[in-house]
Amino acid sequence: MFYNKKLPSVLCLILSFLITKNCGQHILIDAINNITGATLANSSIDYNNTTTDVVNDKPKLQQQQQPVFNDYTDADEDSAAAEEEDDDDMSLSENVPQNTHIEHDFDGQLNRFVDSGMHLIAETQHMFNTDINESRSDSPAKDVWLAYSKSWGRMFGALVNYMMAKMVESETDPTTNMTMDCVMAMTATLSGLHSQRDWAVKLIDSSGRPFSAGSLDGTITSLGAYDQCLAIDTSVDPGAGADYVGQYCVAKFQLALPPKPKRLTLRHRVFNFTGTPADGTFLDEFSLSAHAFYDRSGRIGMCIPSACNADDFHSFLMKFIMDSHINMTINDCHVKQLPSFTVLHKSIISVLATVFILMTVSTSLDLIIDYTTDKKFTPFISFETKYRKLFVSTLLAFSVYRNGRSLFAAKSLSTSTTTTRTSRSIDCLNGIRVLSMIWILWTHTYLIPIKETFTFAREFMFAVEELGFQLILNGWVLVDTFFLLGAMLTTYSLFHRLDKSGGQLNICQQILNRLFRFWPSVALTVALIFLVPALASGPLWNEYFDIQLDKCYRYWWTTLTFVNNWYDESDMCLLHTWYLSADIQLFIVSFIFIIPLYKNPKFGIKLIVLVASANNLAIAVRTFMLKQNPTVLYNTPSESDVFNQTSTIYVNTYIHLGPYCVGLILGYGVYKYKTFRINPFVNLLLWMVSLFGCLAIMLSTYTLNRGVQWNPIFGALYAGLHRTAWSLCVAWIIFGCTTKNGGPINTFLSWSLFGPLGKLSFMIYMMHFLVIWVRYAYLRQPLPFSHYTMFCEFIINLVVSIFVAIVAHLSIEAPFLALYNLYLSHIFKWANFTINRTGKPFKQSTGGQQQQHITPNNTPLVVTSKL
Repeated sequence: MFYNKKLPSVLCLILSFLITKNCGQHILIDAINNITGATLANSSIDYNNTTTDVVNDKPKLQQQQQPVFNDYTDADEDSAAAEEEDDDDMSLSENVPQNTHIEHDFDGQLNRFVDSGMHLIAETQHMFNTDINESRSDSPAKDVWLAYSKSWGRMFGALVNYMMAKMVESETDPTTNMTMDCVMAMTATLSGLHSQRDWAVKLIDSSGRPFSAGSLDGTITSLGAYDQCLAIDTSVDPGAGADYVGQYCVAKFQLALPPKPKRLTLRHRVFNFTGTPADGTFLDEFSLSAHAFYDRSGRIGMCIPSACNADDFHSFLMKFIMDSHINMTINDCHVKQLPSFTVLHKSIISVLATVFILMTVSTSLDLIIDYTTDKKFTPFISFETKYRKLFVSTLLAFSVYRNGRSLFAAKSLSTSTTTTRTSRSIDCLNGIRVLSMIWILWTHTYLIPIKETFTFAREFMFAVEELGFQLILNGWVLVDTFFLLGAMLTTYSLFHRLDKSGGQLNICQQILNRLFRFWPSVALTVALIFLVPALASGPLWNEYFDIQLDKCYRYWWTTLTFVNNWYDESDMCLLHTWYLSADIQLFIVSFIFIIPLYKNPKFGIKLIVLVASANNLAIAVRTFMLKQNPTVLYNTPSESDVFNQTSTIYVNTYIHLGPYCVGLILGYGVYKYKTFRINPFVNLLLWMVSLFGCLAIMLSTYTLNRGVQWNPIFGALYAGLHRTAWSLCVAWIIFGCTTKNGGPINTFLSWSLFGPLGKLSFMIYMMHFLVIWVRYAYLRQPLPFSHYTMFCEFIINLVVSIFVAIVAHLSIEAPFLALYNLYLSHIFKWANFTINRTGKPFKQSTGGQQQQHITPNNTPLVVTSKL
């Protein structure tokens, strides 16, 4: 490996120019040209004592290299005459734009570029063969590698010439401001690159390529080598000339486009090249996805010296693309460093560490007690006093052993406080809940990541128009299944409580129960969104998490108080928690319907139907008047348009009142009817209508996502009715299974494996967004977009989400629920009131005795109704 001592003198020349600003521009450029030219010549002839024939090749190669970097032609006649007089003495002064107007002789430049490039390739091949023939080492393979080194040296020398010219242009251009430290670092890099230093080559090698494989199919992201860039450290090379480390930046670019049309679909053509020279060319093909650049950006990972900031590199980079009409920005620059923790981070870590210590101590204590009890030994802890029992119960709330047994116990999720299998259980809810949760996670695996960071991203636009893909794109209705289940279990459990207690109801305690079943898990998720971004990094790490952190730093309190769905998506901390806010709000409103339904079922059902119908009509009228989409659609390349749809027609509480009302009536029906005999033919017909109804609703967006506009009236009716219709179809599945009309479907949905997963479904929902963000933000290379790739990603996200959910359940959800039952489950005793029924009490239609739902401590059954 060669190293020429003349090249560092370039640094001195540039520094003197920057400091004095009095040196003649042409003198400086000629000096740089002479130094780099001499260095290139030496690298061609001095290495390994090559012969005179190679020396003769040097001038020929050098003459062909220089025109490659002749990016500008002088407009004035004097410059043209001087060029003709001194045609053999080409210098880098031609590359520097003068204060006078410069006219670009593009055709001439391009021809010279191509000719010199082809000649450079031919000369390189000729000299490569010459180098091999003249090498006399002990290994022929080694001769080849030595010849490789010479060839790379010549190419790097050419690149150094070109880059040095651009640096001089940047410094002589009054609009360009590069800091002194950056100039020194860039010059040292060029010196190291010419000397083939590994750290300098890694700096170039770690950067992404503007045109990666698959550009015509939508590949507009090239992330480079992230970890290789951050590992660069010039301090290990005493001759580096500057001390810096690798700094990874993401350059975003957008192409020039006409003004954005009011309505933009996936099939929108920005340009019509019919009848133009571009008709039928690759540019015509590439323009099919040009409309994506209205709201999306291509990304190129760039590795630059840490001495340069984003503005420095942007100024330097613009010298290359100043005439290409490409809008480029440099952001998200960072170097390798240890995690930095703020006071908030340290507080969160302290709380989590305390929980871990409590889990360790509690589990150890629980195992000792369990062991001594089995061996009929006297426990070493006395439980004689009330306060000692309370203390031990508090400590055992964090026992992993106890909470783990409860989690994986084979009993019904929907009647989790029931210990006898003779009590009526609704095991089919486990399967519905788990399958719906898995389906939601699958849809989010497709929809959460930044689409343009995939390779072959244009395939997503084509996938949107597939009929089967509507099962993913129209997964918005899946959340209405959980509104249905929540309302159904609310009615079901409260009716049990009311019948057992003689009509006594405590609304304040019920609302508190609901809040504290959600709140610890939500608080954990908010804490993790603050902590996780500080623990790792990646090419897209900040892009994924910065926006989430910004929203959560400003509006974390709206998530913890369950009102975040009142805010726009851009202000919503943890987008997926909108469901919890809407569920809490609907739960509070539900007592307006549950009390009349209990007092007078016929009147209560009529009231619920009336309110649901009025609400659906209001949604339809609003959709028609405001000309909104019937549901959230993906028929646009704009991600912001999708988020705007989400904020206006999806997360509002009243949008989901219809499914919630269906759930209230379903809970009453499931409570009243243990069995419900139906004619087999009618039963089969109801199942077919239910299943095909769900499928039809899911696939109904096929034409909409292909850009077809529905009749406004039909679209408004769909907007008002499709969620309620979906809930009715799912309601029959639940009612059919609970009344022994489900057959093999009920057997499958009641599978014992769904029991533990059903208990974890809420934590899976809370954690899966964070899991997906981490997954895509940490990726070092873009993934190819395909259904197979996304299915594999879905499996990864599902497995990791389940694991994280188990940890979160055992450490936070289960312990704090146990603590709530110990200390807060009866604080509103004074708020009890009695509901007197106007009609005679109804009994479950079983033909036998009414079933009693009593827990082991003779307290009324409380059915959980969260995810």
